[in-house]
Amino acid sequence: MASAAQQVPTYCYQCVAGPDLMTVKVVDGVATAVEPNFKAAGSHPGDGRVCVKAYGLIEKTYNPHRILTPMRRTNPHKGREHDPGFVPISWDEALGEVARRLNDIRDRGLLDESGYPRVAASFGGGGTPQSYMGTFPAFLAAWGPIDFGLGSGQGVKCYHSEHLYGELWHRAFTVGPDTLDTGNCTAATTYPWAAQSASSTS
Repeated sequence: MASAAQQVPTYCYQCVAGPDLMTVKVVDGVATAVEPNFKAAGSHPGDGRVCVKAYGLIEKTYNPHRILTPMRRTNPHKGREHDPGFVPISWDEALGEVARRLNDIRDRGLLDESGYPRVAASFGGGGTPQSYMGTFPAFLAAWGPIDFGLGSGQGVKCYHSEHLYGELWHRAFTVGPDTLDTGNCTAATTYPWAAQSASSTS
């Protein structure tokens, strides 16, 4: 006999538009539906309604192709014509490898011969407060000098890969087309809006 459905209050924070307050219908420990949480009416801009992306969380959670473990690249050759050869590894193995590499960097010195940090990291916060990252910001602060950016691009919280690659390539959130027609082609231009706060006043 199936147990009664439960309505579990929670929120969606898949993107910067959140958090959207909602409830998840759970039957026998399995989430089966995302529904509005109208108890939030009057205390939330959406009055407990959620956007359409939240309704896809069920499919996203139980997608049979969802990656649930760390993956190691086995093919050093890169390019569209090469299969990266990713294989799943355990969390212990992945964390152990990261620790070994970090210890090697610390043994060689945190700065390279040019005076730059040997460790670089990029995090797409997308408006998510650092408190959502748990103790990771404290680890970064304790490590020492790191070349890193936090909050410039959306990273994996957004469905559009443009933001992630924009963060990696030019430290910006937005990539826009240039509407100036030059001859028979329209040039594509990137705009690093407010990405370099230390050197830009815009």
